[in-house]
Amino acid sequence: MAKTKAASKSQPKAKDKVEIEKIQDQIVPELEKVEEPKKRAQKKEKIVSSKTIDKEQNEEPQKSKAVVSKKKAAKLTEKQNDEKIDEEEPQQTKAAPKRRAAQKKVIENDEDNDEEAEEPKTSKTKKTTTKKPAKQEELENNEQNSDEVESPKEKKTAAKSTKTKAEKKPAQKKVTKTTENNEGKEEQLDQQKAKTAPKRKAVQKKASENDEKDQLDEVQSPKKAKVTATKKNTKAAKKEPENDEEISDEIVSPKKKTAKQVNGSAEKKKLLNSTESDYNIDFNIKKDFATKIVTWNVAGARSCLQKGLVEYLRRENADIICLNEVKIGSEKEIPKELKIPEYYHYFNIGKGNPGVAIFTKKKPIKVTNDLPEIFTNDNRLITAEYEDFYLVSCYVVNAGQGLKTLDKRLEWNRVFDKYIQELDKEKPVIIAGDLNVSHNEIDLANPKSNQRSAGFTKEERDGFTKLLSYGFIDTFRELYPKQEGAYTFWSYRFNARAKNTGWRLDYFVVSERFMENVVDNVIRTNILGSDHCPLVLFLN
Repeated sequence: MAKTKAASKSQPKAKDKVEIEKIQDQIVPELEKVEEPKKRAQKKEKIVSSKTIDKEQNEEPQKSKAVVSKKKAAKLTEKQNDEKIDEEEPQQTKAAPKRRAAQKKVIENDEDNDEEAEEPKTSKTKKTTTKKPAKQEELENNEQNSDEVESPKEKKTAAKSTKTKAEKKPAQKKVTKTTENNEGKEEQLDQQKAKTAPKRKAVQKKASENDEKDQLDEVQSPKKAKVTATKKNTKAAKKEPENDEEISDEIVSPKKKTAKQVNGSAEKKKLLNSTESDYNIDFNIKKDFATKIVTWNVAGARSCLQKGLVEYLRRENADIICLNEVKIGSEKEIPKELKIPEYYHYFNIGKGNPGVAIFTKKKPIKVTNDLPEIFTNDNRLITAEYEDFYLVSCYVVNAGQGLKTLDKRLEWNRVFDKYIQELDKEKPVIIAGDLNVSHNEIDLANPKSNQRSAGFTKEERDGFTKLLSYGFIDTFRELYPKQEGAYTFWSYRFNARAKNTGWRLDYFVVSERFMENVVDNVIRTNILGSDHCPLVLFLN
């Protein structure tokens, strides 16, 4: 009975030992990572030898005990030697807990070093190592409690412990597999780094070169700094202008700015689209004429005044001046400079509307504004009656961006044509102004790309053809039917005026019976100050 009780007590203790041995064998491969290469090789040899020992034990159980006791005493680690000594020498069982506690401290220190040496990508193995000490502590606590009542007859359980070694091998294989996978990943990372190394070096080289350039720029001379500044200014000036107030790409020195004076005020910065008109032209013609009429879309009278409007009008010295799109809101807002003493001044203006005006040296018989039926408040048209003709100065409705006002334009055509025909019944009519249409392909630079652009739609061109069919003539095209590149409007964008990428939108249209009085029609392309240029009609 006593023997059976001792055997029953020893069985759970032997199982605990087996589990402890399993855990210790699993921890050994993890500790090998931080050991020196020689120690790793020695441990590998120990593992191989332990495997061969296990095989021999399975084949020859009687001989295995003596072989294992001798070889393990020489080759296995201190942990395994202590375990064997405990099994063979029961008298030392009292000292076993102290030895195991010391071993535990060594293992914990090794694990700390192992965690510091491991790379981020070996996190999986870290999880296994961190979980193992907790289990080990529980098992060791159980083992210490069992050692206090352990009897010498536990030798009989040694055979069972050798059998359980076969169960340790799968756990060892798992750990070795994880280490092999980690080593394989590290090799792949090293290969990738080797491949990308040249690119990283090239990027670093460029960065260093850029830093050197920046340092050189900081130390460069003031003259070079000025040159670079002018280059930057010229690049910025090449951008498309939105209006005629943008700065020119021609850099003007401070001395020139302060030296020149225009109309008693300091000259402003040059504009991107030059406003300095070329007055070295003959404002008259070699042919005899009796009357000169000028029409000009000034695109805002106040703006054009700052760009030489009065200077040009004085030099042209026309008998009648028709201004379109003056953009003046009321009589009080009319600039004094615009009221040239030699002329009678007539304005049809209103807030938010384009506005038109007629300046004439000879006082007309009658002056009326707008169309009679509709468009009565648009301030687009002014009519002056003279002895021999009616002069109609107008700014025709624009079809707008995206042709949003095309319907309004077509309605204007209907009412305007009727109005002109009524006047023509009484006297010949001269239509002067911005009619907002290029009649034929010859009348604009890019007809193919503007088929559905405002001013060149089929509807607008057909409307102009219809007007002429009522007995009127386009004087310029009548005199110069094949002249190309003759335009009166250029966009502020894309440097269009310098490239002569323009449209012929401004006209003198006269009654057929009055055409015999027309001497010439001249486009003043040299006169700047607006996106349109003046157009001059000479009459005998």
